Amino acid sequence: MVEGEPVTEGQVTLIPNTQMGTRGPSFTGLIREDGSFSIYGPNGVEGAIPGEYQVVIYAIPATHEELMKARQNGRLKRSDFLHDSNIPLEYQSQQSTPLKIVVEAEQKNKYTFDLENQKGIKISRSLQ
Repeated sequence: MVEGEPVTEGQVTLIPNTQMGTRGPSFTGLIREDGSFSIYGPNGVEGAIPGEYQVVIYAIPATHEELMKARQNGRLKRSDFLHDSNIPLEYQSQQSTPLKIVVEAEQKNKYTFDLENQKGIKISRSLQ
C-alpha cells in the first residue's frame, strides 16, 4: 500500500534466473483491483514452472488511444507510455529489481512484497 491505498493496476513478470538453473519462458500476471494476481505462461496456462525467478512489477503501458491523445496535446515522451503509477522505478526493471522468489512444485505459492521507493514509502501486496 502507498499512503494507505493499494496498488490496483500493473503487471508482474517472473523472469527465470538462468544462473540458478531455472529454464523456460517468463510468466506474467495483471494486478487486480484488490492487489492480487495470478501468473500465466505464454500458452495461457495458469502457474509457473518450479525454479528461481526475478520479479519485475511495473505500470501498464498506455493504450494506443492514450498515446494518440498525448500526441494531439503536443506531448510525447517516455512518461506518456506509462500510466501514472506509485510502483517505484527500481522494481520496474530486470536490471534493478531486488525481488526474487522460488516457485516450488506441487504447492500453492503465495508471496507478499513490501516495495519501498526512495522516499521510504512502502507498497504492500500479496501475490499468488
